[in-house]
Amino acid sequence: MKLRKLIRAIGCKRLCFMLLYYGCFRYFPRSSFPLLGAPSNRLRCWCCRRLFRKCGRHVTVERMAFFGSGLNVELGDHSGMGRNCFVQSSIVISAHVMIGPNFYIHARNHAYEDSMRLVREQGYKPAQPTVIEDDVWIGRDCMFTPGRHIRKGIVIAARSVVTKDFEAYSVIGGNPACVIKTRRPLGNGVPSESPVEAHHNRRGHDDG
Repeated sequence: MKLRKLIRAIGCKRLCFMLLYYGCFRYFPRSSFPLLGAPSNRLRCWCCRRLFRKCGRHVTVERMAFFGSGLNVELGDHSGMGRNCFVQSSIVISAHVMIGPNFYIHARNHAYEDSMRLVREQGYKPAQPTVIEDDVWIGRDCMFTPGRHIRKGIVIAARSVVTKDFEAYSVIGGNPACVIKTRRPLGNGVPSESPVEAHHNRRGHDDG
């Protein structure tokens, strides 16, 4: 009965690709491994294109990455999921995003507000989605609390615990994470053309 409910919930085809990924390709060598790394990554990405809601071009899914059914996962062009990353919730990863190993996203937290009841009896709060905008670098061993929105150009130091949102082009780190400095140019505002836009414009000129 449980297997039938699972098949109805996620679909037979999706379940087959999940079994292929989690039972086999997930354990293949990392993408940088000599000779075997590139084909291993291609096989993982081949599965992910059939599991994710969106999977862009030139992406990397490293070994042991976990993303549940992948139904609510989007991975943009030139982005990657690091080794041992663990994604519990729906997530949008935009273009040119680098994610280090052991990245962990919480989908939801325990409810604990009622001090007259045991915490374990209060269940969970609703799950919240995570959004990571373009041109973000996330160091290794980082953790996000539910519902984080990582804006364009942010750099996150290794082993940071991100519990709130920050302005675009911030460099953040710590537990809990706080602003270390900013990547904004001198003067007011954000560059008129982001690195991602410049990259696409250069490709357009080269193609022309």
